[in-house]
Amino acid sequence: MKFHQTALAVTIGLAAAFAPAAAMAQGDYPSRPINLIVPFSPGGTTDIIGRLIASGLEEELGQPIAVENRAGAGATVGSAVAASADPDGYTLLLSNSASHGVSPAVYSNLPYDPVADFDHIALLGQVPQYLIARNSLGIDTIDGLIDEARAHEGEFNIGTAGEGSMGHLASELLMMEAKIDMALIPYKGTAGATQGLLSGEVDIVFSNPPSARPLVDADEVKLLATTGEKQEEAYPDVPTFRDSGMPDFVTYAWYGLSAPAGTPDEIVQKLNESVLNVLEDEELQGRLRELGVTIPPPYSPQEFTDFVERNVKSFSAIADAAGIHLD
Repeated sequence: MKFHQTALAVTIGLAAAFAPAAAMAQGDYPSRPINLIVPFSPGGTTDIIGRLIASGLEEELGQPIAVENRAGAGATVGSAVAASADPDGYTLLLSNSASHGVSPAVYSNLPYDPVADFDHIALLGQVPQYLIARNSLGIDTIDGLIDEARAHEGEFNIGTAGEGSMGHLASELLMMEAKIDMALIPYKGTAGATQGLLSGEVDIVFSNPPSARPLVDADEVKLLATTGEKQEEAYPDVPTFRDSGMPDFVTYAWYGLSAPAGTPDEIVQKLNESVLNVLEDEELQGRLRELGVTIPPPYSPQEFTDFVERNVKSFSAIADAAGIHLD
């Protein structure tokens, strides 16, 4: 009996000794530099957004934040590294619609679960896609495109950034929603698809705002529609797909901040509050708008987690209906 009482006393004593230390460690967070994994190559939109957020968080948290680019396999390589890191708040991930939306929809054997393996912290921004057409096509509106595609079935084609890309899923959704049939021409990236459009190899392309806006503004391509919930401020005369009679056609590229599952709630909450403070900076907002990023209302960690889960389901529904499975 004394043995059990002694063992119990030792257990309670150890718990009491370690609990304040753990609480103190979390209360002092962050006490050393943080690593932010960006699962794309340097120089692209995702990388730029990651570095802007990292810079703001450095000022907010008072610790350096190192951006580590871990690109590959539809943003899944870097995401897998983040998922397996220690859940101590010192490894974060710039989660996004590729790693936590499109890739889970088209790959069945990912090395991580986009919801269960992460503590999702905050949604940073969303970017609609632009449907652009080559000028020589002679079509100025989305309704005109649909009418011509129905009248000349199989004669139009769509360039995409590759199989399983955001543009691929948007193209499939367009054909399903508009009840038209077009040939899909995959390229290696958005730049390749855009060049194919300019050279006349393809008729239309779903592109991102940073790539499409200079071409639209220079009248080198025609902007037919956007995939957001609202019209773009820069192009008030261009409808959304929702405006054009396709209420379910709303897709965004999005960017967020996530951590490995099991990160202490206090740290997740502190990071959420810090991110929301960073996003209030007017200079940062201007930089993000230049990239075509819309800053959403403040999301709590639970609201962002629910958002990710809905995103996976919506992209999976498109992939399943179109039969897009890459493994």
